[in-house]
Amino acid sequence: FKQTIWLRTEIMKPADYAKHITDLNRKLYDELGIEKSFMAISGISDHNQVMQMVITRMKQGLWNEIMVGKAAACWIPSAPLDMQVLLARQVDEEYRHYRWLKKRLTQLKQDPFDWEPLEVYQDLLELCLEAREWDIFEQVMLLNFTVETIMAYWGNEPFINVIEPIDPVTSAVYRKIQKDEIFHHKVGRLAIERYATDEEKQARASEARDKIIPYMRRIVPDWRAKVEAAVTSV
Repeated sequence: FKQTIWLRTEIMKPADYAKHITDLNRKLYDELGIEKSFMAISGISDHNQVMQMVITRMKQGLWNEIMVGKAAACWIPSAPLDMQVLLARQVDEEYRHYRWLKKRLTQLKQDPFDWEPLEVYQDLLELCLEAREWDIFEQVMLLNFTVETIMAYWGNEPFINVIEPIDPVTSAVYRKIQKDEIFHHKVGRLAIERYATDEEKQARASEARDKIIPYMRRIVPDWRAKVEAAVTSV
């Protein structure tokens, strides 16, 4: 994956490069219609249908927490020491989220493990595991600074707002999770600003982002279809 030849462009300061990627991610968030289509399926007002959406979201979310925990854990050995500390904290938080979601699903009399995760998320995990020997700025571009920023850091809030009037207990769980997602985004930004410090490294970070975008484009329609099927079955 690591390239010795790259497209020569004007070098950005690391903070400017991080802002540039953030702007690209926000454009992608808007382009994919995540706020409307991914987290907060608009037009649903029936209590049972909303609860089915919540249960579906939590079951996939539980698997996602495990997925991100595995990915971040496998990156620790090759990471710089300062990032090892932050990744270790993130792993602990991912599995804490898993425990919270498992508990809430059990309270709702659901089997937390009666779930087949979306194939795209399994493919995404395989890519992250393959990236265990990449540099930290490439790794965080896959998850913390792209997938987690777009889907969780930005995407959780509209979901919380939709479900809060109907299921305040679950919304409270997600508000706790959201505090950690903000930190995970900051871990990504820190790694980019601290380690993507020259033209070649920024090019490699951008190449890593290019690799993850096709997965992002698969997630939204696949997730939409999964939720709509679950809701219409009620």
